[in-house]
Amino acid sequence: VCLLFTGCKTATGESNSRFIIISEEYLCTDRISAILVDKETKIMYFYYKCGYGGGLTVMLDADGKPMIYEGDIE
Repeated sequence: VCLLFTGCKTATGESNSRFIIISEEYLCTDRISAILVDKETKIMYFYYKCGYGGGLTVMLDADGKPMIYEGDIE
């Protein structure tokens, strides 16, 4: 399974993408971690990239249910 997120909204740009980045951290030159939110469902995802590899997963609460973003989404 391959997922591609393009056109994500950042603090400095606008887009019509379904996903927004609510947190992004550059750990060093080739490592990035980010939390994405689906604008339609408000489900949160964790993304991690290191070099040419990376991964994406749904964030789960203590009960094993998807975490829902409670902030405002434009």
